[in-house]
Amino acid sequence: MKIKGICISSFIFAVVLISLKIYLDTEHQEEKLDSWIGEYVYIEKGRSENGADGEIYHQITVWEQDRKYYAIIQDKNWISGPPWKKAWSFASVSGDRNKISFIFLQMLAWDDLYGIRQRYAKGEILLQFERRGDEILTEWGALRDQGFSLVQTEETIVGSYFEKEEYYGGE
Repeated sequence: MKIKGICISSFIFAVVLISLKIYLDTEHQEEKLDSWIGEYVYIEKGRSENGADGEIYHQITVWEQDRKYYAIIQDKNWISGPPWKKAWSFASVSGDRNKISFIFLQMLAWDDLYGIRQRYAKGEILLQFERRGDEILTEWGALRDQGFSLVQTEETIVGSYFEKEEYYGGE
């Protein structure tokens, strides 16, 4: 009888632990990602393939809606003045308080290629952020095609690029 009681108690304990883990992983996802809400900026200066000086303004805005996290990723490329090249992507955000991934969902109407062709495949990882103390490390994914020097290599590119803007007024 004691063994049966111990087995039942162990089973109940295991079910409670599994249920608690599932609850913490799903119900509290917003607590894990809330610290990422905001606006991130990186300005890249360089030369185009034809030697013209240029600047690429990368901006990522992260927000929460209905307990899910999303981002708009903008890249505005100024090379020797207008016309400027623009890339606008809508992405889902997944991860935790230490590392997140931006996963491509769709191209937005402001993108220069909108209605012409898709810039990325749905589900493709555009880039990832990881916190290292006060620094945000970026691992470039498919979004590397928007940079001057990033597209030149197939190797993993990780470095300190984006900074969080402190004035972000979103909720």
